[in-house]
Amino acid sequence: MSVKLKRLTALLLSACLAAGNITAAFGAPVQPDRDPGAKVRTSRLISTEETVWRYLDDNTDPAAADDTEEGMPGTPSNASPSDASPSNASGKYGFYRFAAGKNKASSKTGRLVWTSADYDDSGWKEARGSFGAKKGEIADLGDGLVPYTLLTQYIEGPDMAEGTDIPAYFFRTTIELEDIGSITALNGEIFYDDAAIIYINGEEVHRAGVPEGGYSQNLEYGGTNAGTPINDKFQITDLTMLKEGSNTVSVELHQGRANSSDIYFDFCSLEIGTPASESDEFITTEGTVWNYLENNTDPAEGSEDRTVWTHTEFADEQWKSGKGSFGAKKGAIADLGGGYIPDTLLKHYIDDTKTAVPAYFFRTDVYLNDVSDLEALEAEIAYDDAVIVYINGKNVYEGQVPEGGYDKNLAYGSANGLSAPSHDIVTINDVSMLRDGVNTIAVELHQDRASSSDIYFDFISLKAAQPKPFKAISLGVWNDETQSAVTWYSSIGEVGKVRIAEKADMDGDSFPERASEFAAERTEANDAGFYSFQAVMTGLEPDTAYVYQVGAGETWSDIYEFTTRDYENGFNFLLAGDPQIGAGSTDTDTEGWENTLKTAMKAFPETSFLISAGDQVNTASNEAQYAGYLSPKELLSLPVAVNVGNHDVGSSAYSQHFQVPNVSSMGMTEKTGKFGGDYW
Repeated sequence: MSVKLKRLTALLLSACLAAGNITAAFGAPVQPDRDPGAKVRTSRLISTEETVWRYLDDNTDPAAADDTEEGMPGTPSNASPSDASPSNASGKYGFYRFAAGKNKASSKTGRLVWTSADYDDSGWKEARGSFGAKKGEIADLGDGLVPYTLLTQYIEGPDMAEGTDIPAYFFRTTIELEDIGSITALNGEIFYDDAAIIYINGEEVHRAGVPEGGYSQNLEYGGTNAGTPINDKFQITDLTMLKEGSNTVSVELHQGRANSSDIYFDFCSLEIGTPASESDEFITTEGTVWNYLENNTDPAEGSEDRTVWTHTEFADEQWKSGKGSFGAKKGAIADLGGGYIPDTLLKHYIDDTKTAVPAYFFRTDVYLNDVSDLEALEAEIAYDDAVIVYINGKNVYEGQVPEGGYDKNLAYGSANGLSAPSHDIVTINDVSMLRDGVNTIAVELHQDRASSSDIYFDFISLKAAQPKPFKAISLGVWNDETQSAVTWYSSIGEVGKVRIAEKADMDGDSFPERASEFAAERTEANDAGFYSFQAVMTGLEPDTAYVYQVGAGETWSDIYEFTTRDYENGFNFLLAGDPQIGAGSTDTDTEGWENTLKTAMKAFPETSFLISAGDQVNTASNEAQYAGYLSPKELLSLPVAVNVGNHDVGSSAYSQHFQVPNVSSMGMTEKTGKFGGDYW
C-alpha cells in the first residue's frame, strides 16, 4: 500500500470513527463497540452509551388502530416541501406547524396511547442513541454532534415529492426503580432537533421546542428549526407517575418542517437527583445523601489521574450511600470532642487490623439553575483530620492538608494532628466550574496517621454567597530577603493595609494579637469597581513561618501563610517562561498553569521564589486572564519576580497587579509602564 493510500485510509477511518457510525454496503448502519475504557456513570437511569431504545422511523402513527386500511398514516397527502414556506407558518415564536398523514387517533388522549407502559412495541426497531440524519445520511449536524444510529429521514411513496421529511419519530425504553418514595427529583439532559416531548408511564414530564398549542396529531410538523441541535437540561419534581419496578419512558421527536435538512435526538442522561433549592442552600447535613467509599479502596485505581473520581461522569453506583455526619471513634459511634458525634458510622480500621483506613471518599450531586447569577459559594465543613473539596473536578478548598499535598489517594497526613474536629467556614470566590444542571461535589477525607483514634466528616452547608471583597492577591520579591511585596484588588475604596505575624502565635483560627501592620498605596484598578492595593512587608526573619491578611477599612481577607528560607547558604528558585494565559483557551491555560505550579512545588518544596520571564497574560488589559495567572494557590505563599513581556504592555493592569523592586530606567519605553527598563 502506498504512503498516500495509507494516509487516505487512516483519514477515512478517523472520519468514520468520529461520526460514531460506519455505513456498510447498501447503507446499513454498523454499530461498533463502545470504548471499553470509557467511564460511564451507570447509576444513571438513562445514558447515551448504555440505553437501548425501541423506535419508529417509518412515518407510521404509533396510535393508529389499524395501519393496513386505505389511507394509512404512511401515505400522507397533505405534506410537501412547499408546505414549509413561511407563508404557511403559524409564525409565533418563529415556530412552524404542518400536518402530514391521516391519523386514526384523533383525540389528544388517543394519540398518546403509545406512551403507556402496556403498549406493544415489539415490532419497532431497536438501537442505542444518539439518533439522527443529515440529508439522509450520517453526518455532523454542527458542534460535533454526529448521530450514532441513522434515522430514516424521508417519506417514500409515488405520491410524495422527493425529499419530504418524515414529520415525527417515536422512542420507548424502560427504567427500573426501587424505593420510589425516597426519590424527590429526576435530572435529565437531551439534545434535540427540532422538538421533543418526554413521557413517563404515559404522563408528560417535559417538552422542548414544541410550538404553542402543541400537536393534535402524532405525524405533525412543528418545532424550533434550529441551525444545530439544542442542548436542554431539565428537572422533574412531580413524580406521582412513578411506580416500583419497570417504568416506561417515551419520547416523540418532531421535524420543524417538511423540507428540513436534518433530525437529531440524544437522551444523554436521566438520573436521580435533588430538587433545586429555592433557598440557595444546596447541601445540608440533614438533607443531602452522599455516596461514599470507606473500604480502603482507591477510587482512581487504574487511572493516571488520582482525581478522576471527582468528575460528574465517574461511576459510583457501587459505593455505599448515607447522610452525614460521618465518623468513628475507636471503631464506634462516640463523641470526638466538642460535641461532634457522627450519625453514620464509618469503617475505622482496615480488615482484621487496628490500622486506620487512610482515606475516605464522598460524592453527591446538586442541581443548579442559572449559575450565571451565582457570584460565590459559602461552605461550612467540620472534619478530622484533613479534607480536600472538589466541584466538578476542580479543587476548591483544602483543610489541614500537609505541605506538598498527597501523591496518592490512600495516603495518611495532615498539617496538624487534631484533638477535635476542625470547623471551617470558607468562601469560594471562583465559581467558574459551575454549570446549569448537575454539579458534582466530591470530598476526600484523610487520617493523619495509621494509629489515629478517630475520623469525622460533616458538610454542614453549601449555599450561595456574596464574593469576598478581595481578589488577585500575590506576593513579590523586594529589595532583599527580609522584605516581601504584596499586591491585591479590593472593591472597598478605603485605607488599605496588610498585617503579618508568626504562625506559631496563632490561637486556633484567630489572627495573632501580636502582629505588624503595613500601609498600602491605593489606585483605581483596571478592573471596573475595584482598587489596586500595594504594600511591602519588612523585618522578615529567615526560616520562619508567617501568616498574613490584606485589608481595606475594617474588613480583612482570609488568613494566608508563607515561609521564609535560609538567608546565608544560598537559595533555590523556579523559572517559568511565558505562562501567557489566554494564548489558547483561558480555562485550559489556567488549568495547565495551576498543574505546573502544583507539580513544581511538590518536587521542590524549599523554593524561595519564582521568576516569571514575561508574558504573564496574552492580552495586557484582560482581567480574566490575570485571574487565571493568579489562580494557583501556590502564589499566595510563593514570592514572584515578574518581568514585562510584549504581551503585558499597553495597559496599566501589569503595574497594578505586580510590584518590582530596584527599578532601573535603562531600556524603558513608553509602553512598559512604570516597571520596564532592564526588566524587559
